Amino acid sequence: MDIRLDGKRALVTGAGKGIGRDIARLLVACGATVVGVSRSPTDVASLQRELDVEGIVADLTYADAAREAARGAGKIDLLVNNAGISIPQSFLDTTVEAFDETMAVNVRAALIVSQVVCAGMIRRRHGGAIVNVSSQSSMVGLTDHAAYCASKGGAGSTHARHGGGTGAAPDPGKCRQSDSDDDADGRDGVGRPGQERSNEGQDSVGPLCSAP
Repeated sequence: MDIRLDGKRALVTGAGKGIGRDIARLLVACGATVVGVSRSPTDVASLQRELDVEGIVADLTYADAAREAARGAGKIDLLVNNAGISIPQSFLDTTVEAFDETMAVNVRAALIVSQVVCAGMIRRRHGGAIVNVSSQSSMVGLTDHAAYCASKGGAGSTHARHGGGTGAAPDPGKCRQSDSDDDADGRDGVGRPGQERSNEGQDSVGPLCSAP
């Protein structure tokens, strides 16, 4: 990819595995200094070994943890809100707890982290890019993913254009990420079993981050 992000500092949430790790790898290849966030200490350590990035361990389910992770990342030019979870339940059996947890990670954390990063851009009078990773499921429902689909609709709408920041929502494709950063505690990756993971979403992040 003929895109250079030298001198840029990028924050990627959900960077421990799957699409998030691929995005971190892409941004490093483009010359950016990357800060990766994952709730797994093991994944953060592995990410640092592989890519020589800065790592932050944080569970973005919690608002305070999301805010502290964003502040701990320091000055950020490029933000990729990638962290996401899915708790498969039928529409009629979707619980309030599962819905709230899904929205907390997939929507609220993206809002909070974006607020911190955008405020820093404004203080420094220095523009940048904020990219929210969305999904085709924001427009087309998936069986047993009512809460997830709702959250991706929200993530796709949580864009920023303020103080020089830009927002966009690439679609990584409908795919099952069994190696998702948040694949634990009854929570799985996204999309439909048996489909190959597409590179379209992560490949679109570089151009979006380089946009003025």
